[in-house]
Amino acid sequence: MLRCLFTNLCSDLFCRSSPYGKWIGRRNLTRAGFFYSTQATKMDLMSAADKRYQRAICALNHLQSNLQNLAIKDDLHKNKIQSTLKYVERVGLTLDDIDKLSVIHVSGTKGKGSTCAMSESILRHHGYKTGFFSSPHLVEVRERIQINGQPISRDMFSSYFWEVHDRLTQTASLHNNEMPFYFAFLTIMAFHVFIKENVDVAIMEVGIGGEYDTTNVIRKPIVCGVTSLGLDHISVLGDTIEKIAWQKGGIFKAGVPAVTVPQEPSALHVLLDRSEEIRVCSLYLTPEFKGHRIKSEDPNFKLGLMGRVQEKNAALALQLCNIWLAHRNKEKTYHEMAKPLPHVEIKDIPVLDAYPVDAESKKGLQTCSWRGRNQILTKPEVTYYIDGAHTKESLEQCIHWFQEVASSEARHITGKVVKILLFNMTGDRDISARLTQLKSILSNYTLSSNKSQSCAFDHVVFSPNSLYKDISTPDLTKTSVTQENQLNRCCYMKEIWDERPTKLHHQTSANSQQQLQFIEDLGQLPVVPVELETLDTAPNSQETQNSDNIPSSVITCLSEALQWTTQGRDPALPRRQATLIIPGYLQKASHIQILVTGSIHLVGGVLKLIESVNSPAS
Repeated sequence: MLRCLFTNLCSDLFCRSSPYGKWIGRRNLTRAGFFYSTQATKMDLMSAADKRYQRAICALNHLQSNLQNLAIKDDLHKNKIQSTLKYVERVGLTLDDIDKLSVIHVSGTKGKGSTCAMSESILRHHGYKTGFFSSPHLVEVRERIQINGQPISRDMFSSYFWEVHDRLTQTASLHNNEMPFYFAFLTIMAFHVFIKENVDVAIMEVGIGGEYDTTNVIRKPIVCGVTSLGLDHISVLGDTIEKIAWQKGGIFKAGVPAVTVPQEPSALHVLLDRSEEIRVCSLYLTPEFKGHRIKSEDPNFKLGLMGRVQEKNAALALQLCNIWLAHRNKEKTYHEMAKPLPHVEIKDIPVLDAYPVDAESKKGLQTCSWRGRNQILTKPEVTYYIDGAHTKESLEQCIHWFQEVASSEARHITGKVVKILLFNMTGDRDISARLTQLKSILSNYTLSSNKSQSCAFDHVVFSPNSLYKDISTPDLTKTSVTQENQLNRCCYMKEIWDERPTKLHHQTSANSQQQLQFIEDLGQLPVVPVELETLDTAPNSQETQNSDNIPSSVITCLSEALQWTTQGRDPALPRRQATLIIPGYLQKASHIQILVTGSIHLVGGVLKLIESVNSPAS
């Protein structure tokens, strides 16, 4: 009875949010009227189980932190682990309970998710029951918590969500009504699920950083991994590769082997120092993937994940799994017999052996899938190339991958092929620097005289991650960023792309002041006073004469951006009543190739709209 009353209250309070993520009470429904009536109609048509799931998502969204909380300083950061431990206890778990989980813990800047996904697939194909916690999700929140390679069902998510949520709310009055933020809640819920489901191995991907990440309440992992490092989340983690390496190495534990891929020397120095400081058994490097001789033994072997960088991630996954399997089988191996050496130099970091790979591990690597990373979806006359790259290095890899696969496809198409880049960038990243880097990367791939052999784009579209202009999708709702905020950022990106000087636009309205404050919080980005280009607005045809300045547009939401970029060819997209106005240089295309990149949240929104099955199986 109490849970029923509570869930109804959640539905009444949280689901009445506007499309901009603000709570709106009964006295102020004007702005949210259309959204609420639409949501209410949808809720009426849902099954009881789906309603329960949607109420859980609404309650979860209420725990989202704002951007200021993301960028908290070191003194507050240090309290995250202690506060998480308090929430763990309030849920009824102990550190001893978490210690009983057999954990593979992975940090890094690039490739964390792919490495974890391959590790999960390898161990599942060895017959073990796997748990996998990752972030962020693409389409539905439950993707973050997986059992045996599948997101937990909506029913399971709802059941475990309310178990954890009810225990926290029941004790809230004794703790100043404190509740964990969104990511911390899901981390605690993942521990709860994995313990209750009695998994053989829990593969835990770090959220941001490592030292102060919520997942770092783990005290006794079996092995720790660090993927490729780069500059990202610099306002939180630091503005140098050394500072970031320090954070990522914070997951190391005494007596636990740690494995990393080859890194920049300065980053390796820091990781080595961290391993000695925390008294890790030893720090190891992975061998090259080709050392495992899989391809020479099986010429038809291909990794399930595309892109050359995946070989580096696969090599790390193989070593993490090999160490875990040795521990599980109580075998003595090189890493367990080795002892830390005082004052080890980089040149002395041991490289693990490239061992013969068994059939189960090969199958795990071949069948592994990880949506939104080097993913290709083909529709009639349209191909989507999807990758959530958002760092300089990952964008370089993304463009290289796109150039290879898109050019290969174009060679088999008779007629005109149009290439469009759909881009957005979120968070605290340096937009100006990243777009400048992107244009430089693209210029290196546009030298081919054969258009089908290059990756020169015909047009660039900047779009917010919102699916629709005035309707929110609960699983993809981000309360810390409004639609107006996202549009301002997209306008700013267009100004940089077009290389036009930007001037701060001063206004005195409260709404504009809020926008200015938001932009200031993101890093002194000015509000751009430009009129948004809509579906019915074509770029100036004269712009196409300058190959160094690819025409660009800002489109107000993803559904309309995809309608425009596909020229209405994808039947999975919501139909638009108005006639699309397509510039002449994009018309009469036999095929359209669309690269979606820059933001994993952008990728999630696109997948939600274009996939024939909009979400993983329940």
